Amino acid sequence: MKKIGVFSASEEFSHAVIHKINGFNHSDIKAEFALAGETRLFEPSHYKVIIDRLSYYVDYFKVYFKNAAMSGSSVINNPFKTCNSDRFYNYSIAKKMGALIPRTVCLPSKEQHPACSNDDLLNLKYPLDWEEIADFVGFPAILKSYDGYGYRDVYNVHNVEELLQAYNGSGRQVMILQEFIKYDLFVKAFVVGKKDILVVKYDPASRGYLDDSPEDKSLPGRNMIDGAVDLAKELDLDFYAMELAIKGDAAYAVNFINPVPNCRPETVSQKNFDWLVDKFAALAIEHARNNKTTTCG
Repeated sequence: MKKIGVFSASEEFSHAVIHKINGFNHSDIKAEFALAGETRLFEPSHYKVIIDRLSYYVDYFKVYFKNAAMSGSSVINNPFKTCNSDRFYNYSIAKKMGALIPRTVCLPSKEQHPACSNDDLLNLKYPLDWEEIADFVGFPAILKSYDGYGYRDVYNVHNVEELLQAYNGSGRQVMILQEFIKYDLFVKAFVVGKKDILVVKYDPASRGYLDDSPEDKSLPGRNMIDGAVDLAKELDLDFYAMELAIKGDAAYAVNFINPVPNCRPETVSQKNFDWLVDKFAALAIEHARNNKTTTCG
Protein backbone atom coordinates (compact mmCIF):
# COMPACT_ATOMS: atom_id res chain seq x y z
CA MET A 1 0.00 0.00 0.00
CA LYS A 2 1.34 3.42 -0.99
CA LYS A 3 0.25 5.88 1.65
CA ILE A 4 -0.12 9.60 1.08
CA GLY A 5 0.34 11.54 4.32
CA VAL A 6 -1.12 15.02 4.61
CA PHE A 7 0.49 17.37 7.13
CA SER A 8 -1.72 20.41 7.63
CA ALA A 9 -3.87 22.32 10.02
CA SER A 10 -7.51 21.26 10.13
CA GLU A 11 -8.44 22.91 6.84
CA GLU A 12 -11.17 22.02 4.37
CA PHE A 13 -8.74 21.89 1.45
CA SER A 14 -6.72 19.03 2.99
CA HIS A 15 -9.88 17.16 3.98
CA ALA A 16 -11.19 17.52 0.42
CA VAL A 17 -7.91 16.32 -1.13
CA ILE A 18 -7.92 13.20 1.07
CA HIS A 19 -11.57 12.52 0.26
CA LYS A 20 -10.90 12.98 -3.46
CA ILE A 21 -7.90 10.62 -3.49
CA ASN A 22 -9.67 7.92 -1.50
CA GLY A 23 -12.80 8.35 -3.60
CA PHE A 24 -11.02 6.77 -6.55
CA ASN A 25 -10.84 3.52 -4.52
CA HIS A 26 -7.35 2.65 -5.73
CA SER A 27 -6.44 -0.69 -4.18
CA ASP A 28 -2.81 0.35 -3.67
CA ILE A 29 -3.11 4.05 -2.75
CA LYS A 30 -4.56 5.58 0.40
CA ALA A 31 -4.48 9.15 1.72
CA GLU A 32 -4.76 10.17 5.37
CA PHE A 33 -3.89 12.90 7.83
CA ALA A 34 -0.36 12.04 8.86
CA LEU A 35 0.98 11.37 12.31
CA ALA A 36 4.70 11.59 13.11
CA GLY A 37 6.68 11.44 16.33
CA GLU A 38 10.43 11.42 16.61
CA THR A 39 12.61 11.39 13.50
CA ARG A 40 15.12 8.54 13.42
CA LEU A 41 18.14 9.14 11.24
CA PHE A 42 18.01 7.31 7.89
CA GLU A 43 14.74 5.58 8.81
CA PRO A 44 12.26 5.78 5.90
CA SER A 45 8.85 7.32 6.44
CA HIS A 46 5.89 4.99 6.00
CA TYR A 47 4.37 7.65 3.72
CA LYS A 48 5.35 7.26 0.09
CA VAL A 49 4.06 10.76 -0.63
CA ILE A 50 4.03 13.60 1.90
CA ILE A 51 1.95 16.75 1.41
CA ASP A 52 3.44 19.63 3.37
CA ARG A 53 1.07 22.42 4.35
CA LEU A 54 2.43 22.80 7.88
CA SER A 55 6.23 23.14 8.08
CA TYR A 56 6.00 26.91 7.50
CA TYR A 57 4.38 27.05 10.95
CA VAL A 58 5.84 24.02 12.74
CA ASP A 59 9.61 24.02 12.23
CA TYR A 60 10.12 20.47 13.47
CA PHE A 61 8.47 18.97 10.41
CA LYS A 62 11.20 20.44 8.20
CA VAL A 63 13.53 17.91 9.81
CA TYR A 64 11.06 15.05 9.33
CA PHE A 65 10.37 15.92 5.69
CA LYS A 66 14.01 16.22 4.69
CA ASN A 67 14.83 12.90 6.35
CA ALA A 68 11.83 11.30 4.62
CA ALA A 69 12.95 12.68 1.26
CA MET A 70 16.49 11.39 1.79
CA SER A 71 14.97 7.98 2.52
CA GLY A 72 12.86 7.76 -0.65
CA SER A 73 9.61 9.67 -0.06
CA SER A 74 8.22 12.31 -2.41
CA VAL A 75 7.50 15.55 -0.56
CA ILE A 76 5.18 18.20 -1.99
CA ASN A 77 6.77 20.80 -1.95
CA ASN A 78 10.46 19.90 -2.04
CA PRO A 79 11.70 20.71 1.50
CA PHE A 80 15.25 21.30 0.31
CA LYS A 81 13.93 24.18 -1.80
CA THR A 82 11.34 25.66 0.54
CA CYS A 83 13.65 25.66 3.56
CA ASN A 84 16.04 27.96 1.66
CA SER A 85 13.27 30.24 0.46
CA ASP A 86 11.93 33.39 2.08
CA ARG A 87 9.96 36.41 0.94
CA PHE A 88 13.03 38.64 0.56
CA TYR A 89 14.93 36.06 -1.50
CA ASN A 90 11.83 35.48 -3.63
CA TYR A 91 11.75 39.16 -4.55
CA SER A 92 15.26 38.75 -5.93
CA ILE A 93 14.00 35.91 -8.13
CA ALA A 94 11.10 38.07 -9.28
CA LYS A 95 13.46 40.93 -10.08
CA LYS A 96 15.61 38.65 -12.22
CA MET A 97 12.46 37.66 -14.12
CA GLY A 98 11.84 41.30 -14.91
CA ALA A 99 9.14 41.96 -12.32
CA LEU A 100 8.59 45.31 -10.69
CA ILE A 101 9.12 45.16 -6.92
CA PRO A 102 7.76 47.69 -4.40
CA ARG A 103 10.42 49.49 -2.38
CA THR A 104 11.44 46.84 0.15
CA VAL A 105 13.82 46.53 3.10
CA CYS A 106 14.56 43.63 5.44
CA LEU A 107 14.87 44.55 9.11
CA PRO A 108 16.88 42.75 11.81
CA SER A 109 14.70 41.17 14.45
CA LYS A 110 13.70 43.30 17.42
CA GLU A 111 14.78 40.61 19.90
CA GLN A 112 17.67 38.14 19.72
CA HIS A 113 18.13 34.69 21.22
CA PRO A 114 18.43 34.92 25.02
CA ALA A 115 21.96 33.53 24.80
CA CYS A 116 23.08 36.56 22.78
CA SER A 117 24.85 39.34 24.61
CA ASN A 118 25.76 42.81 23.38
CA ASP A 119 29.25 41.51 22.62
CA ASP A 120 27.72 39.10 20.09
CA LEU A 121 25.96 41.90 18.22
CA LEU A 122 28.86 44.17 17.33
CA ASN A 123 28.11 43.76 13.64
CA LEU A 124 24.51 44.88 14.00
CA LYS A 125 23.77 48.58 13.67
CA TYR A 126 21.70 49.92 16.56
CA PRO A 127 19.51 51.86 16.73
CA LEU A 128 18.13 51.78 13.21
CA ASP A 129 17.51 55.10 11.49
CA TRP A 130 13.74 54.80 11.30
CA GLU A 131 13.21 58.18 9.63
CA GLU A 132 15.62 57.24 6.86
CA ILE A 133 13.97 53.84 6.41
CA ALA A 134 10.54 55.49 6.29
CA ASP A 135 11.71 58.03 3.73
CA PHE A 136 12.96 55.23 1.50
CA VAL A 137 9.91 52.95 1.70
CA GLY A 138 7.20 55.59 2.16
CA PHE A 139 3.76 55.25 3.71
CA PRO A 140 1.41 53.48 3.73
CA ALA A 141 3.53 50.36 4.02
CA ILE A 142 3.25 46.69 4.92
CA LEU A 143 5.29 45.10 7.71
CA LYS A 144 5.44 41.30 7.49
CA SER A 145 7.55 38.35 8.53
CA TYR A 146 10.25 37.54 5.99
CA ASP A 147 9.57 33.79 6.15
CA GLY A 148 5.83 33.73 6.81
CA TYR A 149 2.92 32.92 4.55
CA GLY A 150 -0.60 34.22 4.27
CA TYR A 151 -1.66 36.95 6.67
CA ARG A 152 0.15 35.77 9.77
CA ASP A 153 2.06 38.68 11.35
CA VAL A 154 1.17 41.20 8.64
CA TYR A 155 0.59 44.85 9.61
CA ASN A 156 -0.54 47.92 7.68
CA VAL A 157 1.37 50.95 8.94
CA HIS A 158 0.82 54.60 8.04
CA ASN A 159 3.53 56.44 9.96
CA VAL A 160 6.70 55.86 11.97
CA GLU A 161 4.76 55.54 15.23
CA GLU A 162 2.61 52.70 13.88
CA LEU A 163 5.67 51.06 12.33
CA LEU A 164 7.56 51.07 15.63
CA GLN A 165 4.55 49.76 17.55
CA ALA A 166 4.22 46.80 15.17
CA TYR A 167 7.97 46.19 14.96
CA ASN A 168 8.44 46.31 18.74
CA GLY A 169 5.89 43.50 19.07
CA SER A 170 7.49 41.27 16.45
CA GLY A 171 9.82 39.46 18.87
CA ARG A 172 12.59 37.44 17.24
CA GLN A 173 11.07 37.44 13.78
CA VAL A 174 13.03 38.95 10.92
CA MET A 175 10.66 41.43 9.29
CA ILE A 176 10.18 42.99 5.87
CA LEU A 177 8.91 46.53 5.37
CA GLN A 178 7.45 47.12 1.94
CA GLU A 179 5.83 49.97 0.08
CA PHE A 180 2.06 49.49 -0.25
CA ILE A 181 0.96 49.64 -3.87
CA LYS A 182 -2.41 51.37 -4.31
CA TYR A 183 -3.52 48.85 -6.89
CA ASP A 184 -6.31 48.92 -9.46
CA LEU A 185 -6.43 45.13 -9.66
CA PHE A 186 -4.96 42.35 -7.56
CA VAL A 187 -4.29 38.99 -9.20
CA LYS A 188 -3.24 35.63 -7.81
CA ALA A 189 -1.98 32.77 -9.98
CA PHE A 190 -1.99 29.20 -8.60
CA VAL A 191 0.44 26.72 -10.19
CA VAL A 192 -0.17 22.98 -9.72
CA GLY A 193 2.01 20.10 -10.86
CA LYS A 194 4.40 22.35 -12.81
CA LYS A 195 1.88 22.50 -15.65
CA ASP A 196 -1.54 23.88 -14.67
CA ILE A 197 -2.28 27.54 -13.86
CA LEU A 198 -5.39 29.10 -12.35
CA VAL A 199 -5.57 32.90 -12.49
CA VAL A 200 -8.05 34.69 -10.24
CA LYS A 201 -8.80 38.22 -9.13
CA TYR A 202 -8.30 38.75 -5.44
CA ASP A 203 -9.36 41.38 -2.91
CA PRO A 204 -6.76 41.56 -0.11
CA ALA A 205 -9.02 43.82 1.96
CA SER A 206 -11.68 41.10 2.34
CA ARG A 207 -9.21 38.24 1.70
CA GLY A 208 -11.65 36.96 -0.88
CA TYR A 209 -11.47 35.93 -4.51
CA LEU A 210 -13.70 37.18 -7.30
CA ASP A 211 -15.40 34.85 -9.75
CA ASP A 212 -14.66 36.84 -12.88
CA SER A 213 -11.18 35.46 -13.42
CA PRO A 214 -9.01 37.53 -15.78
CA GLU A 215 -8.08 35.70 -18.95
CA ASP A 216 -6.98 38.70 -20.99
CA LYS A 217 -3.59 37.88 -22.47
CA SER A 218 -2.73 41.59 -22.43
CA LEU A 219 -3.11 41.75 -18.64
CA PRO A 220 -0.10 43.56 -17.08
CA GLY A 221 2.20 41.00 -15.54
CA ARG A 222 1.03 38.33 -17.97
CA ASN A 223 4.66 37.56 -18.83
CA MET A 224 5.27 36.55 -15.20
CA ILE A 225 2.10 34.46 -15.10
CA ASP A 226 3.05 32.74 -18.35
CA GLY A 227 6.50 32.04 -16.91
CA ALA A 228 5.10 30.59 -13.68
CA VAL A 229 5.31 27.00 -14.95
CA ASP A 230 8.96 27.38 -15.97
CA LEU A 231 9.68 28.87 -12.56
CA ALA A 232 7.98 25.92 -10.85
CA LYS A 233 10.18 23.53 -12.81
CA GLU A 234 13.33 25.52 -12.04
CA LEU A 235 12.61 25.68 -8.31
CA ASP A 236 11.03 22.19 -8.08
CA LEU A 237 7.73 23.52 -6.72
CA ASP A 238 4.66 21.38 -7.30
CA PHE A 239 2.23 23.83 -5.73
CA TYR A 240 2.52 27.57 -5.17
CA ALA A 241 0.88 30.91 -5.85
CA MET A 242 2.16 34.31 -6.89
CA GLU A 243 0.41 37.61 -6.15
CA LEU A 244 0.57 40.68 -8.38
CA ALA A 245 -0.66 44.18 -7.56
CA ILE A 246 -1.55 45.92 -10.82
CA LYS A 247 -1.57 49.70 -11.03
CA GLY A 248 -2.25 51.11 -14.47
CA ASP A 249 0.04 49.27 -16.87
CA ALA A 250 2.47 48.18 -14.15
CA ALA A 251 2.39 44.84 -12.31
CA TYR A 252 4.23 44.59 -8.98
CA ALA A 253 5.20 41.28 -7.41
CA VAL A 254 4.05 41.67 -3.79
CA ASN A 255 4.06 38.02 -2.72
CA PHE A 256 5.93 36.18 -5.39
CA ILE A 257 6.23 32.56 -4.27
CA ASN A 258 3.79 31.26 -1.67
CA PRO A 259 4.14 27.45 -1.37
CA VAL A 260 1.19 27.22 1.05
CA PRO A 261 -1.53 29.35 -0.56
CA ASN A 262 -4.90 29.86 1.09
CA CYS A 263 -7.44 27.54 -0.56
CA ARG A 264 -10.60 28.04 1.49
CA PRO A 265 -13.76 27.50 -0.58
CA GLU A 266 -15.56 30.45 1.01
CA THR A 267 -12.90 32.79 -0.35
CA VAL A 268 -11.50 31.11 -3.45
CA SER A 269 -15.04 30.28 -4.72
CA GLN A 270 -16.41 26.75 -4.95
CA LYS A 271 -15.57 26.41 -8.63
CA ASN A 272 -11.91 27.33 -8.12
CA PHE A 273 -11.73 25.25 -4.93
CA ASP A 274 -12.93 22.16 -6.80
CA TRP A 275 -10.41 22.82 -9.58
CA LEU A 276 -7.54 23.06 -7.07
CA VAL A 277 -8.63 19.91 -5.21
CA ASP A 278 -8.92 17.92 -8.45
CA LYS A 279 -5.52 19.00 -9.73
CA PHE A 280 -3.78 18.53 -6.38
CA ALA A 281 -5.28 15.07 -5.80
CA ALA A 282 -4.21 14.00 -9.29
CA LEU A 283 -0.71 15.33 -8.56
CA ALA A 284 -0.39 13.31 -5.33
CA ILE A 285 -1.65 10.13 -7.03
CA GLU A 286 0.81 10.64 -9.87
CA HIS A 287 3.70 10.91 -7.40
CA ALA A 288 2.57 7.73 -5.63
CA ARG A 289 1.85 5.77 -8.81
CA ASN A 290 5.15 6.66 -10.47
CA ASN A 291 7.26 6.15 -7.31
CA LYS A 292 8.61 9.68 -7.54
CA THR A 293 11.23 10.75 -5.05
CA THR A 294 12.39 14.17 -3.86
CA THR A 295 16.03 15.09 -4.39
CA CYS A 296 18.17 17.70 -2.72
CA GLY A 297 20.00 18.54 -5.92
